[in-house]
Amino acid sequence: MAANAEFFNSTNDENSFDSRSDDKGPEPEAVTVGQFNGAPHAFIGLERVGGVAVYDLSNPAAPEFVTYVNNRDFSGDPEAGTAGDLGPEGLAFIDAVDSPTSRSLLAVSNEVSGTTTLHNVGSGITSLQILATSDLEGGVDAISSAPNFAAVVEGLETDAENNNIPSILLSAGDNYLPGPFFSAAGDRGLRDTFQAFYSDEFGVTLDNVREGVGRLDISIMNALGFDASAVGNHEFDAGTTVFGDIVGPDIRGDELGDVRWPGAQFPYLSANLDFSEDGALGDLFTSEIRDSTDFRTDLTNLSGAADGPKLAPATVIERNGELIGVVGATTPGVSSISSTGEVQVLGTTENDIAILASTLQPTIDQLRGRGINKIITLTHLQQFQLEQQLLPLLGGVDVAIAGGSDTLLADETDRLRAGDVAAETFPVISANADGEPVALISTDGQYSYVGRLVVDFDENGVLIPSS
Repeated sequence: MAANAEFFNSTNDENSFDSRSDDKGPEPEAVTVGQFNGAPHAFIGLERVGGVAVYDLSNPAAPEFVTYVNNRDFSGDPEAGTAGDLGPEGLAFIDAVDSPTSRSLLAVSNEVSGTTTLHNVGSGITSLQILATSDLEGGVDAISSAPNFAAVVEGLETDAENNNIPSILLSAGDNYLPGPFFSAAGDRGLRDTFQAFYSDEFGVTLDNVREGVGRLDISIMNALGFDASAVGNHEFDAGTTVFGDIVGPDIRGDELGDVRWPGAQFPYLSANLDFSEDGALGDLFTSEIRDSTDFRTDLTNLSGAADGPKLAPATVIERNGELIGVVGATTPGVSSISSTGEVQVLGTTENDIAILASTLQPTIDQLRGRGINKIITLTHLQQFQLEQQLLPLLGGVDVAIAGGSDTLLADETDRLRAGDVAAETFPVISANADGEPVALISTDGQYSYVGRLVVDFDENGVLIPSS
């Protein structure tokens, strides 16, 4: 190893050259593993010369050297305590989800110097692919358009994976719309199809899953692996009981045969709606900001799964050791255009964007308070201009996904359907309330387009527009 070559195989209590070749060399003492940048890595503490060597374990049979970090000061005196960290004895990898900084850390305890050091793990630049849609509103055309949409999503996710870029899949709401496709999901003839799909999805036999209106739409989203969605206005069109039956689980006992419906495998989000007083949706709502995986139905714990949440103001998605906060918002006038039951709109029931911003900001600030510095909003405001008015009033937001207006954005590289014309360039870049860049994206609905934004964030979580 060429690093610190003049102190090759030095021991940990004096600065010397090659005093260890006949005695265990650098003496690897502590080893731990952790996941970052999409791959497992080994961290090896070298007790004598000091420092930590890092190896990529993607192929365990042939580990690849990544880097070596040693903050020992060879110009200092080990006995006088001026030589920095000496004698790494213990290592602990702290995953981003458990880290106070929301970034993966490596803790190193040093026996000789009596010091403990925390190292940031991973690059300061974070790349992310965001696949986005809105207003899926499955109609009869979804029979042909949904498979094409799914193929595009799969292709883009594969491309990102091949380039070691993490990817997330989001919707800005209105994922179903009462009509023939919506109603057909309640046909008894689809029961075998639902049972076969969910048995394959969960890897267990689920031979009592039932059909129900709207369940084809949610099953498509479950199959695609959506990470989160905003609550749109059409989610309420058939009433809150039907909304709850579609997204919530129906589990009637402690056996797999008691699973009649697993529900949505992703959270529905709205920070300006209070579901707690609604008889059909209150038990599906949590005011806590939880990890997106907490909203999946855990069939190894059926009693817990039966009561699992599906609705929240926001969620956190983890990718490669990085945390992404996602906040939802629903058009403030939803109660006047749909059947919201006892669901209460918070802040304003009009398009008062300043009040809406003040309603959403506390949820964003909760994420920022947890050290999460990459935040996406899913805002189903129905008018693209309102989305544009909202962003300069929100602090901490990096990307916004608009819903409800079917506004098509595109750049010169995008191939549009015949007759389609882009309203503006994809994405629209402006500034948030902190003066930092924010990207606004929108696509046409009905499974017609997949919005794709690949962006870089700097070490402070600030979006880099040129990326």
